[in-house]
Amino acid sequence: LAGAAEDAIAWNPVTGQAARKFREEDDDDFADEEAARPRLRAGAVVARLAWHAGASALAVGYSDGWIRLYNLVDRLLVKFCGHKNAVSSMAFNADGSLLAAGGMDSDVTVLRIEGESGFRLQGHSNAVTKVEFLEQWSNCLLTASKDGLMKFWNLDIRVCFKTLTGSPGRNLGLRFDWRRQGPPVQDDRAPEAKRAQTDAAKEAEQLALLQPADLEDALAAEFLGSVAKATKGRTHSLAATADGRLLCVASGTRGLEWFACPSSAEQRTRLKQRQRKAARKAGADRPSRLAAEDLLKPAGMLTGFPAKLRWPALGPVRLAEQPASGASDEASVDAAQGSNRQVEALRFECFVSLANNSILSYRLSYSDGAVTVDSLGSKISHGHEGPVRWATVSSDGLAVMTLSAGQLKLWRFSSLACLLTIDCPSSSGGEDQSGSGSGQMTRCVFLPGDRYAAVGTADGRLLLCDLSDGRVAEQLQAHSGPVTCLRQLSDSSGLISGSSGERQAMQWRYEISRAAAQGGLSSRLGLLLARSIALDDCLASVCSTPDARLLCCGLLDNSIRVLFTDSVRQFLHLHGHSQPASALAASSDSSLLASGSGDRTIRLWGLQFGDCQKILRGHDLAIADLAFVPMPEGFEGADSSSSSRLLVSCGADKCLRLWDAGKFRRVAALHGHQSAVACVAVAPTGDYFASVDQDGSVRTWQRTEEPLVLEEQRELEKDAQFEEEMAEQQAEATDSAASGLVSRLSLQSVRGAEALLAALETKPSSAGVSGGSNKPLESLGSWLGRQPLHELEQAISALPAVHAKRLLAALDSLAAGGLQPERVCRCACLLLSFHFPCLAVSAGDTAAKFQSRLTACGNGLTDLLGFNLAALRILQSMAAEQQPDAPAAEAADGSGVGRAKSKRQKKRQKQIFDLRTV
Repeated sequence: LAGAAEDAIAWNPVTGQAARKFREEDDDDFADEEAARPRLRAGAVVARLAWHAGASALAVGYSDGWIRLYNLVDRLLVKFCGHKNAVSSMAFNADGSLLAAGGMDSDVTVLRIEGESGFRLQGHSNAVTKVEFLEQWSNCLLTASKDGLMKFWNLDIRVCFKTLTGSPGRNLGLRFDWRRQGPPVQDDRAPEAKRAQTDAAKEAEQLALLQPADLEDALAAEFLGSVAKATKGRTHSLAATADGRLLCVASGTRGLEWFACPSSAEQRTRLKQRQRKAARKAGADRPSRLAAEDLLKPAGMLTGFPAKLRWPALGPVRLAEQPASGASDEASVDAAQGSNRQVEALRFECFVSLANNSILSYRLSYSDGAVTVDSLGSKISHGHEGPVRWATVSSDGLAVMTLSAGQLKLWRFSSLACLLTIDCPSSSGGEDQSGSGSGQMTRCVFLPGDRYAAVGTADGRLLLCDLSDGRVAEQLQAHSGPVTCLRQLSDSSGLISGSSGERQAMQWRYEISRAAAQGGLSSRLGLLLARSIALDDCLASVCSTPDARLLCCGLLDNSIRVLFTDSVRQFLHLHGHSQPASALAASSDSSLLASGSGDRTIRLWGLQFGDCQKILRGHDLAIADLAFVPMPEGFEGADSSSSSRLLVSCGADKCLRLWDAGKFRRVAALHGHQSAVACVAVAPTGDYFASVDQDGSVRTWQRTEEPLVLEEQRELEKDAQFEEEMAEQQAEATDSAASGLVSRLSLQSVRGAEALLAALETKPSSAGVSGGSNKPLESLGSWLGRQPLHELEQAISALPAVHAKRLLAALDSLAAGGLQPERVCRCACLLLSFHFPCLAVSAGDTAAKFQSRLTACGNGLTDLLGFNLAALRILQSMAAEQQPDAPAAEAADGSGVGRAKSKRQKKRQKQIFDLRTV
């Protein structure tokens, strides 16, 4: 399981293929129109994952604080906003009933999965880096934080009963293994050593039987010291084998280090040796415990990764096969608990996440106290292994071609599957292995027919790639510097290329060459230099108008030259930008030119007189690229030049913006990228466009049939600002009611409260119909039944106190009518917990009446549950009697079994009679 942007993907490590994806758009069960309308969570990526095999549950934590819980069969189970920023750690308890999550906001949230309720733990002053349940007590939690503290929490009473201090720095990782904590080893010279060890073992067994409330006095912790690492850099990830014998530490950028933890028997032997050495020295204190360097011994290193480690770098460490000595996993566990049996060789797999968008699996073996690398098990890498620099769309809009430093990839738009990967060759003809930059791609473009692609490189070459067989058909040395501009002429007659180190642009024309092949002649598309266009300065950007009449060139002197394509004579000279124009685009009617620059502005120029019609401001950082979006056929207003000028721009502020170039106004802001957006490529049909960023992700944005209302976009921006202000106010608030919620108050909470008020204010229809769903109580009961429990909790918590009495009266009426008894009980508990002071003053009589009805409602639910359990027990006994092996067992046992069966039938008939009587 690994996170990739917004998706949590289950990979098959054997085949390297994705088995299933979990993402927000698949949340069909939670598709509430009112809640899903303002998609404010755009740009949230997967931050942490937690998996529980017994419950088949997957918890996904996102960078904006949201947590989603999936079941591999039932899909999405629960979603809630637990933190105000990224989730830093998650863990399930032993039976999978509790989920604990720590965040960068220093809070810890605990969710009861079945009841969809939970609470919040506050005590750390910095980001929580690790949460882990204690194996012996599933309702006890251990947390570590960057504040240098480790805390033990009793989840029954929600308090911290022990805090461990003395850490020399920030806690960035945590590995807790209770089985490694054995009783202290006594001195072998004591006359009653065996009796003392037996008593210590009994004390350990009694400790395991203690309740969480008694752990405060029984649990002791002692700082044993530090262990020096051979690798440099900060430690940021820890992983261990299931038996606790090996600990893997990821530190720095490219190094993994393994430590071996001796078994209990080895620890006792080593401690005895230290005690004997201390006894030989006069006045030396005999140690009662081993030091940290004795408990963790260096066992090996793993270096030489093709890229830097991504944080967190380590995935699961699992046994690859049985030990070579024939011992089972139980033997390794026995050795860890103090058995004399030891595993001679242990083979396992370690998964490592790299910054080049890949996951590596290593097969290792542990023998004689050393870890050795057997082989590279598998590699999962489907995307680019570095920042994506450029993207372009085919002429039919069916494929998208993207470009990173050393790879060109062709993607099918419908399925988002990678069709082809071409590695950039070096100037000598082979693949670039030196890292000198000769094998780096900078720009790409489809050639007519979409069978070939032209690619510019950092050393000034033009590569002609054959997309049918994935090979480089031709290489041309076009420039002396890196190719920074590569565009196709609008009439598809050739290409325009430019370099940042030359004061000229090269115009290339297409030619068809024929060569002898098997069975006849084969034709191939080639490039031929047509002419060189002299410029006043180096070229920064270039574009051709759709009518192929004009050629627009942005220069490094901050000016834009507009030339005639046929004669290359200057037509217009445009000035206005304070920095070079890094992107140029012409409208479909060739009357408007848009230019984006590093000065964070977009200027719209009229190509008839060269006048600057408007300056568009909205980007916070430099603009990298822009393009006009064609309107599809049949679109309303597509023939009008004022309404068809839809412009999309991107920049270093991680945002894409849509502009109406005809009315000079901003349409919408598209969030989703996590780093600077380098390029945007629009499909010729205008149905979608693709954008790429420095993190190696490629995103596609598709046109929908929903109308885009500017007022709604402004409301979305105000809602986002309102959520930020609410998060700041909640962070400053110290009241216990707000801190006890498992979900933070958000805009969704406010909308839930508004929907609850609307359900309370529903009035009967004027037609006087006595039945139907338009009755107020039935409308409120229906609304309560549709809401997930965690959203219902948020709605009641955000309900104004003045309406608490109205909700209590409505719940009283629902209880009297027998509507939604379970939800009525839950809402009553939540209402009293959030609005008790107001209800205690203003709703005395209503609360007294409601108490009796609520008690009767609860008793009815209890009786119903008991009746169902009794019926299930009877069905279970009936199913057991109808087993296929029942006749053979009766024949073997004789008449005694027949009499027992007759007694069971009579007893079952009596139980059925009693149930019918009830």
